[in-house]
Parts: sequence; C-alpha cells; structure tokens
Amino acid sequence: MENKSFAIEGVESVKVDLATKKAVLESQTEIDTETLNAALAETNYSVLSA
Repeated sequence: MENKSFAIEGVESVKVDLATKKAVLESQTEIDTETLNAALAETNYSVLSA
C-alpha cells in the first residue's frame, strides 16, 4: 500500500476503512468539493459526497 499525504487547511483527521475502501474526513471548517477533488487529482480516489 502506498502512503500518500496532502494538506487541506482545517482538516482534523481522516479515518480510513480498508475493508469498504472508504474514508471519512473531519474538519473544523467546510471544505468544498473542488478543493477535495484537487487534492485527490493524482490518486485513484474520488469524492462520493461532501
């Protein structure tokens, strides 16, 4: 598994469930979908709901 990190201002934590291949991001502020998609642009991941 490759570990990739990136910074999004306001993010407090990210919880990843490898069994379901889903992650939950917790933040102090609202983060728009465009910012999330830009952070994930070079990965095989995408935003399902924001």
